[in-house]
Amino acid sequence: MTWKLDCGSYTLFVIEDGYYWRDPTGYHESATETEWRFHPRNDQGQVRMNFGCYLITNGDRTIMIDAGIGDTPGGPPGMTSGLMPAAVDSLGIALESVETVLYSHMHYDHIGGSQRDGQVVFPNARHLFHAKEWDFW
Repeated sequence: MTWKLDCGSYTLFVIEDGYYWRDPTGYHESATETEWRFHPRNDQGQVRMNFGCYLITNGDRTIMIDAGIGDTPGGPPGMTSGLMPAAVDSLGIALESVETVLYSHMHYDHIGGSQRDGQVVFPNARHLFHAKEWDFW
């Protein structure tokens, strides 16, 4: 699923790379039902947790913020992942045209989509991390 927001000469796309279902009581134990109200639930009362990233373009420049979780074998039961490349393709944007990937932080659900089958997903992009984040990991 992809959402679109026009921002002046740029367009921002919110791209869902995947999701899984999780019991909310064991995730954020202090969260109230009101705080979970915008998360869809399945028949078992689990909430849908999304993995996502952002694409920003003005037609000449294309930037990704994070890259999603990517194909993740062995994740939680019922997890769907690795949807980002097809979503970008459906926008008519070539993965090779992404010039910069800026990572908010280096948790796997933000950097895992940077590679697929041992290949870089955005082969022409500069991949940027904050120095403190790089040093930590």
